[in-house]
Amino acid sequence: MPQLNSGKLVYGTCVIQPDGLLHLPLQVTQDYGMAAEGRAILFTGSKSNNGFCVTRKGLLSPSKMGRVLLETPVLAEYEIPEGVFVRYKGRHYCWVNMVGGKYISLKESTLSFLGLYPGGELQCLRSSNIAFAFTSCEDVTTSCPLILPATAGPNRPVITARAAITIIIRAIF
Repeated sequence: MPQLNSGKLVYGTCVIQPDGLLHLPLQVTQDYGMAAEGRAILFTGSKSNNGFCVTRKGLLSPSKMGRVLLETPVLAEYEIPEGVFVRYKGRHYCWVNMVGGKYISLKESTLSFLGLYPGGELQCLRSSNIAFAFTSCEDVTTSCPLILPATAGPNRPVITARAAITIIIRAIF
């Protein structure tokens, strides 16, 4: 799996489908057991990252971040409408349905809240043992350039991180 110089592992590039479905890389569904509950919990990323993180209740609940479920029971019990965000300690959280155990369903209002759109390309990154992250390809290539061996020279052209990630992802899939 390719790695960014931030230490994050790259699962792959995903494209938001016209109907709002976002296909999760197979490795993600396996690593995080995403098909287990039929729903996923999304939360906004850090201020330096315009992306969002994805987890499930079974991973979030026993973690230090699980407090959000205790203090926002409307999220924990899925009482708020799908894709509607609630604020908790500086971040926003919502739940979405899993489709076929390998897609998350993003409603138009959810996409809008996250500043995303159908056709948008997202990098899927390993964030922690409880969540993985999506960030726009532009954010990844400008803030987390890929580790490339050696330096540029006459026989080693410089390539952008985005080009390198694209090459690697195409080789994997």
